[in-house]
Amino acid sequence: MNIQQEVVQPVQEQIVPTHSRMYEVLHRVQACGALEHPNKVALGYSMFTDFCDGRRLKYEPWGKEFIPWLYKSRFYSKKWYDTYDVLPPFKDHVRYFVDQDTRARIVTSQPYILTVAQDECEFTDFKCDSLELPKEFTTIYCDCVNARLKDQFKPLPIDLPVVKESIDRILAKAKRVSDMFADVYGLHATVSFNGWYNPQYTLLIEYSRSQT
Repeated sequence: MNIQQEVVQPVQEQIVPTHSRMYEVLHRVQACGALEHPNKVALGYSMFTDFCDGRRLKYEPWGKEFIPWLYKSRFYSKKWYDTYDVLPPFKDHVRYFVDQDTRARIVTSQPYILTVAQDECEFTDFKCDSLELPKEFTTIYCDCVNARLKDQFKPLPIDLPVVKESIDRILAKAKRVSDMFADVYGLHATVSFNGWYNPQYTLLIEYSRSQT
């Protein structure tokens, strides 16, 4: 079995995972940004564990057609024709998973924080306004992201009011637009700051089929 297609299961809470184990799990799901620095590995693994939330998730490494895959639509069926080219807002670093217990399908998108803030989704049916953020926040964010050029990891000071308030506004925008998209296509969207692809620099948007 291809290692990328094995069930991706974080270590149980009572067992402290080794760095190599955390690295292996993140490598399987191609969390490239989280692998840049040892401290990012630990944080990314923690966020990935929160995402799994006890679920036994099998990673599907190859690209899919977003909505047809979630609906298990047959090729060239009406559902496939109607939705094969539909993409979610803020699409970036998309990953596909199958819950091994419920067989539910899950798709994640992990866009960069400033991309969400600035994106007007002009190439979708879910246009939105760009957020005007305090210059202090953008300076702090860019300074943290650019630390990677020096092989360093500089966490965002999320307890700083200007940072917390800016992130909350970006999360609210991502949630609002993602919910609009999900409502149209019968999906459920969850938005959080647990972007394990590149911890603290990306958001996590998770889609699954709505149960209602």
